Amino acid sequence: MSIHTGSGFVSLNKGGSIIITCTMGKEVRWADSSKKADVIFKISSDHCGKTLKLSEL
Repeated sequence: MSIHTGSGFVSLNKGGSIIITCTMGKEVRWADSSKKADVIFKISSDHCGKTLKLSEL
């Protein structure tokens, strides 16, 4: 699965993880063939310092 973190494209495998800089207002999106797709979530102060599971968003 590929996502765009607001600063670049990342590929994740099942159970994989990444660290994203907590920049409020930044959009994390699904990605398809190095193109941004639908927004998964927009980073808010509630997300900072927490672990999020994409399967729960």
